[in-house]
Amino acid sequence: MVRIFQINLGKRSNADEELKLRLNNNESQIALLQEPKNDRNYKVKASPGWVNYSTSKTYGKPIRAAVWIKNHLAKDSDSLILEQFSDRDRSTVLLNLRTTNKQIIKVAICSAYFPNLDNDKANIINPIDNLIEELVTYCKLGKIELILAGDFNAHNKIWGDAKDDSRGNKIVDFLLGTDLKILNVGNKPTYEVNDKKSIIDLTTATSKVFECLSNWKVDPGDSFSDHKLISFDLSLNQKEPQTVSYTHLRAHETGRNL
Repeated sequence: MVRIFQINLGKRSNADEELKLRLNNNESQIALLQEPKNDRNYKVKASPGWVNYSTSKTYGKPIRAAVWIKNHLAKDSDSLILEQFSDRDRSTVLLNLRTTNKQIIKVAICSAYFPNLDNDKANIINPIDNLIEELVTYCKLGKIELILAGDFNAHNKIWGDAKDDSRGNKIVDFLLGTDLKILNVGNKPTYEVNDKKSIIDLTTATSKVFECLSNWKVDPGDSFSDHKLISFDLSLNQKEPQTVSYTHLRAHETGRNL
């Protein structure tokens, strides 16, 4: 079983320290990060015993997406960053995961940050750009499973949020045209600032690896970020039944009219 963490750290030192404390306690083997802490050279430093995967092409701007993988898993899975699908807002890593019956499953894991405050009107209206669409196509043609997770900065009732917005509708339309399914369960907020609460952090996966994922949950503890820590499990054994709400299944089977 591989435990995966997902969180937007908000560039905060105390959130970075809290995460590293939990990682050092062997609570996870993979961490999907958005807005991680950068040093003055716009580099991200992983926790000791972990490998950081983030782009080297910062162009003088902070990195807003990274993937950390524990050393032994990175070695065992021959992990490598897919630079063509990585930039300051996306980090995509390819892993060769070995199942208990010694089969190899190729899985691309993409940690993504979808900003909505940049001076890019196209991005504000539709957060899904060519890089993400090309990643989905690459995985489909290469028979690679995909986990796409991150801070989407978008709202939709389909994943449990209290409202819809245009960005959320665009994301739903995108997902309906792919094999990606939403793993989010329930309606616990993933983002909290004072009395403002919402679900803007999503975890999605293609069908085969989706069936290997379980126990998705929002951690109730203090992450020291304005986003909550999300965790879920990746099983390399025979799949146990996945608990997914009917709403999320219908989002992919019948569209947005629930």
